[in-house]
Amino acid sequence: MNEAAFHAEDGKGYQFLGDILEQLDKVNSKVAARTTASSLISWKRYNDKRAGLMKAQLERLKSMVPVSNDLLEIVSKGLK
Repeated sequence: MNEAAFHAEDGKGYQFLGDILEQLDKVNSKVAARTTASSLISWKRYNDKRAGLMKAQLERLKSMVPVSNDLLEIVSKGLK
């Protein structure tokens, strides 16, 4: 992964990952959940701006209809 692009200040890296996870959840929910766990749920370790952008993607994934139980579980835990 290109860390610099992923953590771009405009949040486009997080948005891109959110878009991919939204599509991936429909095809392979376990992989989507694992990818989320390793990439977005660490939002508390970043500055307020980046943390807010990462958390927004988690909220977006949580509110998807439909969302798999696998992804919902990981995202919900990550938001706590």
